[in-house]
Amino acid sequence: VLDGGIRLNGLFEGQDARILTSSASVFVEALQCPNIEIETRSGDIQSKVLNGNIAVRTDSGDVFADRLQGETIRCITDSGAINLGSLYGKYSVIRANSGDISIATLKGISCVRSKTGDLNLAGGEEDLDIEASRGQVRLQLSSPREVYVRCYRGDVMLGLPPTLSADVDLEGNQVGLHQDFRFQHLGVRDKVILGILKGSINAPPRKLEWRSSIFVRAPQGRIHAFPQTWAMLTKGGETDETAKAATEEADQSGKERKDIEESGAENGDSEFIVTEEGEAISKPIKHATHATHAPHAPRSTFARHRKDRTQAASEALTIHREQAEQSIKSSQEP
Repeated sequence: VLDGGIRLNGLFEGQDARILTSSASVFVEALQCPNIEIETRSGDIQSKVLNGNIAVRTDSGDVFADRLQGETIRCITDSGAINLGSLYGKYSVIRANSGDISIATLKGISCVRSKTGDLNLAGGEEDLDIEASRGQVRLQLSSPREVYVRCYRGDVMLGLPPTLSADVDLEGNQVGLHQDFRFQHLGVRDKVILGILKGSINAPPRKLEWRSSIFVRAPQGRIHAFPQTWAMLTKGGETDETAKAATEEADQSGKERKDIEESGAENGDSEFIVTEEGEAISKPIKHATHATHAPHAPRSTFARHRKDRTQAASEALTIHREQAEQSIKSSQEP
């Protein structure tokens, strides 16, 4: 289709679906196929439900979808926003070069990229690899495994389950932790916080088969982590006020931690531990012994798993692309 819009109402099922437009918007109510490809150069893409191996791309336009579900999901826009109600995929790649990305419910191993725009993600089950060049990042995680976040010019607001057990590695221009978090170990040095999180004051950690790893870098921004509630995940309107309050408390917590650090050794380093009774203890740390006090940093683990996830997702998307192209060639043969 060169010009004009495409509108498909109702449920469409088939072997493969490919919709291409040059200068038109696309609306698909419901599409269920093993392979789905929708692409437009200049126009929006809207859908209620897409089920299959999904590839959605627009050069200049927004992407709106109530639900995307499949083995592999790829959603890319060069200049436009991406707004998804729910995304359920084994491997997902979401990228907006210039535009905001918003996902209300995210499940599966996911890679999210934004060059210029804000990221708002909720759910966040399984592994997450997030990178934002310029913009704010807000995460509301429900059951994360390994989370790797880089926000080069912007702040990171990190909502974590109050029952989470995780290794945390946070570094930013300013880092704040909500006072309700409880730690088995917590080490503070310069602008880095390393610790082993063990739930919150009002919620003991859940017993799971894995322990999460949270790695966040915001070299020119602030990182604020706070324990969220189920209401925050289901009522987005209440999250802003809660996050604002968490930010203020995190700022106060950061000031208190700074006072503790300044009261330590002459080199300014100290270990900050919260006991099971909730008592804060400050211990001076010498540079030579700092590594023996602070918990381990999961950098090597993150790098290894990120490489494995990236390779697996790339292979899955390549196979999906080849299958779609082969199917199209077969359908065109006499």
